Amino acid sequence: MMCVRGFLLPISGLLILLLLTPPMSRYMAQRPSSSRIGSVPHYQVLRYAALDHRPLVGAYYMLKALNYFGGQTLAGSPDKIDYLGIYQAIEAALRLDPYNMDAYYFSQAILVWDLREIKLANSILEYGMRHRTWDPFLPFSAGFNYSYFLEDYKLAAHYYNRGAKISGSSLMTSLTSRFLYENGQTKLAIIYLQTLLPQLTNEALRQSSQRRLEALQAIDCIESALKQYQKVHGAELVPGDLDDLVSSGLLSSLPDDPYGGRFFLDEKGRVRTTSNLATHKRSRQ
Repeated sequence: MMCVRGFLLPISGLLILLLLTPPMSRYMAQRPSSSRIGSVPHYQVLRYAALDHRPLVGAYYMLKALNYFGGQTLAGSPDKIDYLGIYQAIEAALRLDPYNMDAYYFSQAILVWDLREIKLANSILEYGMRHRTWDPFLPFSAGFNYSYFLEDYKLAAHYYNRGAKISGSSLMTSLTSRFLYENGQTKLAIIYLQTLLPQLTNEALRQSSQRRLEALQAIDCIESALKQYQKVHGAELVPGDLDDLVSSGLLSSLPDDPYGGRFFLDEKGRVRTTSNLATHKRSRQ
C-alpha cells in the first residue's frame, strides 16, 4: 500500500499541472503580447512535479525566458518586457538545476545591465558558487559587479582572488590589480597583491605578481608626491612633466618601472607608464 501511495503522489502532481495548463494557456493568449512570457509555477511545485527531470524542466524555463527576451528585443519593445516574469523563470530554472550556466550568463546580462539589480544578480552568483565550485566565471562576475557598479573594491578583490584560485590563471590576478589601479585605487591594489603573494605557490605567477606590486608601489610613491605638489600649487594645477616633482624636492628621483617603461602624466593628470604595466608592450604617451 505504501508503494502504491508513493507512486500515486507524483502522478497526481503531474495531473494537476496538466489540468491547469489549458486554462492558463487561454489566459495567456488573451494577455498583451508584451507580457506573454507565461506564468511560472512556484519552484517547489515544479520540483515535485518534475521528479528526475528537473534539469530538463529547468532548461525549458530558461529557454522560454531567452526566447521571450530575444523576441521582444528584436520587435523593438524593450520597454514593455516583463522582467519580473523573466526573473521568475530564471529562479525556477536555477532551483531545478543550479548547474544551468545559461541562467547565470543571462542573469549577469539582464539583471545587471538592463535593470541595474546588482545585489540581486550577485545573490544569484553566490547561489551558483555554492554549486559550481569549479567555475571561475561566477566569482569573476561578482568581482566585476562589486568594482564597476558598486565601487566596493575590497569585495571585488575578494571575488577576483577567489576566481584566480579556481582558474589557476595569472590573467585573473593581473586583471584584479589592473582594475583597481585603473579605478584610482592604487593603494588597494597594492594591499590586494601583498595579501595574495604569500598564497601563490606557482613561481612564475609569484614573480609576475611581485613585479606588478613593485610597479604599483612606484606609482603610489609618485601619486603621493603629486598630491603634495597640488597642495602647494593649487588643486587644479598638475605638473606638465614628472621631473617637476624632483626639481621641487618632493621626490629625490623618479622611481624605476620594473617593466622597463617610463612614468608620465596623461591628459587627465593620472600617473601612467609607457610599459602599460606589461612586459614587451609599450603604449604611446
